[in-house]
Amino acid sequence: MARWLIYLRSRSPVGPYLILCSGMALSGTVVAEGEFDLLRLAFSLGGLLLFFFLVRLMDELKDFKKDLIAHPERPLPRGLLTTHEVLRAIGVLTALLFVHTFCIALVLNFIPALLFGGLSVYLLLMYKEFYVGSSLSKKPLLYALLHQIVLIPLGLY
Repeated sequence: MARWLIYLRSRSPVGPYLILCSGMALSGTVVAEGEFDLLRLAFSLGGLLLFFFLVRLMDELKDFKKDLIAHPERPLPRGLLTTHEVLRAIGVLTALLFVHTFCIALVLNFIPALLFGGLSVYLLLMYKEFYVGSSLSKKPLLYALLHQIVLIPLGLY
């Protein structure tokens, strides 16, 4: 547990994530509803935090081999966490994404659930490099576009 806290402090600091996600969630909730809605804010904030923490973990694992050379001080290369532990955490957080989507559909309505569910599926595709990783890496502009376009459904959510 202490190792995960060290990881969070160094690679996914909760304070800045909370500020970033709170701003997005609050502005999105007020724009969508026209007024403050605490329940929608809680769902939005929870989903955004979950999304960003999962993106960071996925990137840690995807960049592991590069980080062994370029950034050996990062948690995975220096052995603070193992790839197995990170894979397990990715599995748990991914399951939580879909539980969150289901809860949104039950408590709020279908549209935000559809957006968050689609966002979750797209995140998994990004993690797997759309199952064309080697050919995609040869096209950096397309790679960047496919990895930035996720901001559109994220903003809509």
